[in-house]
Amino acid sequence: MISDELYNFISEFSKRQIKKHLIHNQLEKGTTLDELGIDDLDLDVMMKEFVEKFNVDYSEFKRKNYYGIGIPLIDNNVPFIRKIIGKPKWMPLSTEERELFTLGNLDSAIKTGILK
Repeated sequence: MISDELYNFISEFSKRQIKKHLIHNQLEKGTTLDELGIDDLDLDVMMKEFVEKFNVDYSEFKRKNYYGIGIPLIDNNVPFIRKIIGKPKWMPLSTEERELFTLGNLDSAIKTGILK
């Protein structure tokens, strides 16, 4: 189970942004944001609100470890693009290389004050 603080935040965000009602016992630390319907486009909005509400330091957060850059043409062709232009810093990881971003990541950030 996730903390009540995180559940309340995610539930309110989900109702407001995605028009989806969540049930507390369905949300576990391993639940991904994608499973909740929070994708690349909603992530930036949610993260801004999350960081402000819980006063979390996100200076070490590497978005590209979890998500693409939101441009499907690039996100879906990372290996091909790398062959042509190398591996610039702005380039996201390929889908296979990305880690899952879960509610556990957010719950941990609330407790430690740092999102990595």
